[in-house]
Amino acid sequence: MTAPAEVVGLLREGNRRFLAERPRARGDMAALRARLAQANPHPYAAVLACSDPRVCPELILDAQLGELFVVRTAGNVVDDIVCGSIEFAVRPLGAPVVVVLGHSRCGAVAAALAGAQAGPALASLVAHIPVGSGADAAQVEDDNIAASVAQLRSGLAPWLEPAAIVAAKYDLESGVVDFGL
Repeated sequence: MTAPAEVVGLLREGNRRFLAERPRARGDMAALRARLAQANPHPYAAVLACSDPRVCPELILDAQLGELFVVRTAGNVVDDIVCGSIEFAVRPLGAPVVVVLGHSRCGAVAAALAGAQAGPALASLVAHIPVGSGADAAQVEDDNIAASVAQLRSGLAPWLEPAAIVAAKYDLESGVVDFGL
């Protein structure tokens, strides 16, 4: 198993390549698909990301097939299905790091802030997003990432051990992923 600090380093390097528009050579994808089809996956990270189509973890972190186990929900919210998926990535697949990847200008956060009328399913989703009084969108985005991290820690401990949980935020304008939250 790779150390969490090494994995975060790999993810940062991938984001730097994305920003420089110099992705890793993909090589022979048919051979990679054939190899992956015959073996159990061993992702080096599980990523809980927002479903927003502008946020594609495999691209913004310059990952190859088989390297990331990605779970996506609007607003990167956590529920039992997400917990089960993340648990699967860590055990039995062995991902040593779980990244909760939020992003700027999140539509689910905007919906939570607006308190707009929504159907029961969307209302349930935005109810997971912590909206403090007087908070601006950027703060709610950060708080939401932290809340998802906390929910994974409380809902899955000890099932996530020895994996590390890391908070990160993708800036839509700059393309930078900040792992320093």
